[in-house]
Amino acid sequence: MSRVQLVVFDMDGQEFGIDARLISGILRAKRCNIQKDSSMPKEIEGRITLRGNVSYVYNLRYKLSLENTPIKEESKIIIACTNDMPIGLGCIVDEIKDIVYFDDEEIERPICFETGEETPYIDGIGRVGERRIIILDFDRLLVEAGRETNIQQLA
Repeated sequence: MSRVQLVVFDMDGQEFGIDARLISGILRAKRCNIQKDSSMPKEIEGRITLRGNVSYVYNLRYKLSLENTPIKEESKIIIACTNDMPIGLGCIVDEIKDIVYFDDEEIERPICFETGEETPYIDGIGRVGERRIIILDFDRLLVEAGRETNIQQLA
């Protein structure tokens, strides 16, 4: 049995969770100097320098098919890295809500009702009381976001 620690964040009233092991930092979005460049794809909000390293800030709303909204006071940037993508990629979220733990057997594996196949980017659903937390396959999401936006070429 394996136990996973998730950082839970809110976007448009939905709660999402990502594996805490992938996160290298959480920043207040309003306090970051996000440098925009018109040559960057629309999914990239810009770049920030963190501890001497450049990280690109990805708008997660595009990947999750959510309406784009302006950065709010509560908005955060989650900086994450994967083995397949050593460049830190930041994702803007509305608000960090919680840290939760789940055992593997507590996570429901989602299946797309129309095709019977697994849903992309969703690792499972965790429940805490009445709350439903959509657990993202953030590793896969980051790698694909990096490929789609050619982040390696921007670096």
